[in-house]
Amino acid sequence: MRPKSLVLYGILLLVLLGLIAVSAYSLRQYVLLRQSRRIVEQQLAVEIQSILGHCRDQIARHPDYDLGAENAFLTSFSQRAPKDQLKELMELKVFSQELAERLLLRTAGIRPGEDSWAEAVRYKSFSPNGFKNLYEQVDYPGAEPITEPPRITGDPAADLRIVELAVRRGYRLRQQADEDVLVAEGRHSLQREAMNAWLDLQAAARAEGVELELISAYRSVDRQRQIFLRELRRVSRQGTGREANAREIAAGQGDRWVEEVLRYSSIPGFSKHHSGYTVDISDPSRGRAFTDFQFTEGFAWISALNYLNAKRFGFIPSYPDGAEGQGPEPEPWEYVWVGRDLLLINSPHQQ
Repeated sequence: MRPKSLVLYGILLLVLLGLIAVSAYSLRQYVLLRQSRRIVEQQLAVEIQSILGHCRDQIARHPDYDLGAENAFLTSFSQRAPKDQLKELMELKVFSQELAERLLLRTAGIRPGEDSWAEAVRYKSFSPNGFKNLYEQVDYPGAEPITEPPRITGDPAADLRIVELAVRRGYRLRQQADEDVLVAEGRHSLQREAMNAWLDLQAAARAEGVELELISAYRSVDRQRQIFLRELRRVSRQGTGREANAREIAAGQGDRWVEEVLRYSSIPGFSKHHSGYTVDISDPSRGRAFTDFQFTEGFAWISALNYLNAKRFGFIPSYPDGAEGQGPEPEPWEYVWVGRDLLLINSPHQQ
């Protein structure tokens, strides 16, 4: 073979090897690009599911509102093909943000850019039954469920009738604190987390010129029994001039007296105060009875912007106005500690 041919073959071989190397590199880059794209798509798919979950949570926290159109959009979006969801991710983000703003406007009366917006948007908003439903989901440490209705009058038939009337109104068995873990402040006791949160709430109010006072905290089953029976005696005396007896109550002849007391007082075993996480508060600055708390500066301060100042310290209204089947009438003075972490927004897409 001639030298020129060898050179030519050598050059062709080098070119071929170069093409193979370039092809291998290109293939590797293509594979890496596909892998990167797949990873990005997977991350976006996770983000989409997170936003969908947050939107559903927003709707669940506002059961009092007609959000049928919003639910329909989420259902429709969920049923789209994954590639279409990726293309329309921005549409979902806009929907989530607008939903959050509409709900905060409705619950707190505040819009983006207004005073306190930056603080209000950090916390979840709730409609009245949303607050109620949240509390029912809390499993408190340092407290155990009460599984059987405690004794009330001592007469089984009368007690059964009272429990039936209470349950009909929405009362339910609650949790009982382990009294050994409660901490005392003055004459009141609470679970440590709730006591610390209450003291911080009180201090924050005082710093803004608002006086809040703790008037009731943990109550034992025995104490709640005393309160209920005292009120039942008082109401029956006012109605008939004498105290109701167990036979009348068992026969349903004392229903009107029992129901009157149940409007504002729980039977033993059914009070949220048993857990050690519930407080009754008042504003003593105007000398009003604690039952007039809703007319005070203290209530205006704690309830503004969907109870923002309560939520800042982990509290929510115990019996908010507008909630259904919750037992007593709305009690603006009673608040339950559920923990600040449960109320904070965990995502920029969640409200």
